[in-house]
Parts: sequence; C-alpha cells; structure tokens
Amino acid sequence: TSLDEQFEVARELAGLAAIERAWFQTLGCPPPGDIAPPTPDLVANQGYLGVDPGQASVGLGLDGSGVRLADCEFGWNTDHEDLVDRTIVAESGQTPHPSGATEANIDHGTAVIGIVGAPWNGYGIDGIAPGADLATYPEWSLEDGYRRTSAITAAIADSGPGDVVLLEMQTVGPGKSYGPAELDPAVHLLTRVGSDAGVIVVAAAGNGNQDLDHWLYASYMAMGDSGALVVGAGESDTGHDKLYFSSFGSRVNVQGWGAAVFTLGYGYHATYGGDPNQEYMGFFSGTSSAAALVAGAVCLVQERALAAYGEPLSPGALRELLIATGIPQASGDPIGPALDVAAATATIVSPWSDLGLGMTSGGTPPALTGVGSMAPDSANRLELVGAPTSATGLWVVGFARLDQPLFGGTLVPLPQLLVPLGLDLGGSASLAFTWPGGLPVGSKLFAQAWMLEAPAAYHASNGLRGAP
Repeated sequence: TSLDEQFEVARELAGLAAIERAWFQTLGCPPPGDIAPPTPDLVANQGYLGVDPGQASVGLGLDGSGVRLADCEFGWNTDHEDLVDRTIVAESGQTPHPSGATEANIDHGTAVIGIVGAPWNGYGIDGIAPGADLATYPEWSLEDGYRRTSAITAAIADSGPGDVVLLEMQTVGPGKSYGPAELDPAVHLLTRVGSDAGVIVVAAAGNGNQDLDHWLYASYMAMGDSGALVVGAGESDTGHDKLYFSSFGSRVNVQGWGAAVFTLGYGYHATYGGDPNQEYMGFFSGTSSAAALVAGAVCLVQERALAAYGEPLSPGALRELLIATGIPQASGDPIGPALDVAAATATIVSPWSDLGLGMTSGGTPPALTGVGSMAPDSANRLELVGAPTSATGLWVVGFARLDQPLFGGTLVPLPQLLVPLGLDLGGSASLAFTWPGGLPVGSKLFAQAWMLEAPAAYHASNGLRGAP
C-alpha cells in the first residue's frame, strides 16, 4: 500500500470509539551508533588492555556482567558517540551543577567511564568492562550544592555486595598537597561502612606526592583500614615505577597506569568532524586514570567470582588476590603492584561439582548448588530449590563419597552429619557453614538433600562435591 493509504487507515482507526490511540511504529531503526564522520577502531592505542605492562584484561571471556559500578565525580558527557549506545544511570534527583560540571570536569568523567564501560562496537575504544552496569553520582548538584559525602553515601546505598564504587576524587592533607579523599574522616567512615557491607570502594591515592606513612599523616593512619582499594599512579612500562606526582605509602594497595591512557574526551588525540561527542584523548593521566583502570579490572574479577563461587569476593579477599597476583613494582616509593587480571582470574576456580544422581517420584529432581569459595575459614552455603513443598527431609553431609542405593535412588555422601532440611513455602532451603581451616590437603565435602513426601514418595537432590 502507498503511504497515503496507510495514513488513511490510521485516521480511520483513530476515529473508532473503541480505539484510544493509533500511530505508526517505525521498524528496523539502527541504534545511534558511530556519529558521522566515521570514527576508526582505536583499540590499538589501548596498551593497558594487553599483557605486561598492561593489565591483561582481554581475551578472558569476561565483560563485567553482573557487577555495578558507580562513579563519583563532577560531570560526564553521556552523549559521546562511544557511550550513547549504552545505559548509564544518573543518580535520581541530582543534576550536576554547572560550576562543577565544567568542560574539563565533564571530559574527566567521560574519560573515566569510557575506560570502564565503552561498548565493544568496532569504533572508538573498548571499555574494560562494558557489561558492567554504570551509574553516576555528582559531587556538586543544583539541588544540594557541594555534596561529596552525600554522593558517596548514595552510591554505596545503591550498591550491593561485590559492586564497585569509584572515588575519582582527592583532598588536601596535612602535607599541604593531594592525598586520597579518605583523609577526610567522614569519607573514611563512609568507606568503612561500605566495605563492611561488601561494597568494593576503589579510591584514587591523589596526585600530591604525599608520603602517607609520614608522621604528618599519623592521625590518618590511626583511623585504621577503611577497606578501600587505594590506587597509586605508576609508569606505563614493565618497571611499573611510581610516577613523581602519585601519593604513596603502605596504605596504597595497587597501581594502574598514571600516564598514556587512551580514552574518551578532551580531543587531544583526535576529534572527528569537529564534534565534541567524537573527541578522544591519548594521554589521560594521574591517579584518576589509574583508579579507573583498576575499577574496570575489579568488575572482571568479580564477574569470574560470581560464576565460580556463586557470590562476589569480599573487599578484603579481592584486595589480597590483586596484590598476590600482581606484577611487583620495580623501584621507587611504594604504590603496590600493577594488576594482572589474567593471573587473578585464573586463581578463581569453582570448588563445586554437580555429581548428578538426583531422583524424584515425578518431574525434575530438586536441585542442589554450592555457594562460596571453600577457602579455609570461609563462609559457604548449600542452596536447594525445587523440592516438594509438603515434604520433610534432611541434609546429608560427609567427607567421603558412598553412592549407596537407597529408596530407589542413590545416597551420594557417606553420612557423617544429618541436619533437618527446613523447607520454605517455595520448596527451597539453605544451609550455611564455615569450611574449617587446618584440614588435611585434599579434604572434600559431599552433600545431598533427601526428602519424604507422604505417604511414601522419596525425593533426593543431585549429589554435590566441594573440593577447595
């Protein structure tokens, strides 16, 4: 039909009493995509994605999915061609204040979230973790004025265990130059609260060349460990030495590139078509670039932990892992090792194996899974779903495998612990436990859930093995 005939049909439909509204829906519209003129693929400039001196964050099959990252700073250009195709959630009820969201600060925020979250779309740059959910929290807003602590509070409150809050900020310390924002006791306290709740706070160490172990900072060190992952700025070479401006000391945990970081914004590398939404930067720097790189890497590590353990790493466990698997700093004042994401994620292997052998009187057997790392003294749990809601039953747990025929099924563990199942109304149950430290090497856990539904219908979950 012709366009005129289609409009006539639409008018007739709109005139019917039973039709509230009629309209045309355009089909097959492309996403916003690359703004004309075309931007080339610039990934070759992102040396930080590769192996040493980079973070080795590519080729791992990870994109940060399942992790939320909240960036706290002054402003962002979410209309940039390399961000416009993805969802970035702005803090509800807060509008960046023009006095804070200056052109330079907007470029800064755009560079940061580009490093983390630019899509893998074949043009521009590739973010480290484009699958992560991105959110922004302004330090200065039209509604509330200057609000650093409020922004951090909101970012932490909107995050869950394993999510990342990125503090792209610094403050002036007793040495009269820039150190981490947590030199402010209020920020330190908020960070501690967030870390205790399982939120990963990634914080820039500051660009003031401050020795945080100096006596001038004794009151700061006396506040204790906030739980944050504090990031210094290192060279973009295999020496990973401290850059002259980076604050340093025992409180600085890891480092990222503090120079030569290729990302979005500013236009110092290239601007295509004279358009500010097509600007790229070849030497983003400071503890700002370093913290953004580390935050993106954390998203990848947490994605792997979620897949392997069923839950994310705690702030303490994550920090220990990144330090233990990192590339040591060659010389200079201490800012911690550079990250090796491939090495870190390679250590995260699921300890849980589904042994099968579930059975039921009809339908699908109840499903048993394990959650946790099974590391010594770690918290873990067994999760059962799909059990008959009218059944009663037991957890059967042991340190050896039996595979004994029983009631038409197979009893997988050698029973050493029997615990009432406690099914909820949805047919689910959970059993929390701590895997003890000091067990002999090679110790394993075997578990299964057995149920009886009147008058004599037996059900058994799959067997499960936990092997740290």
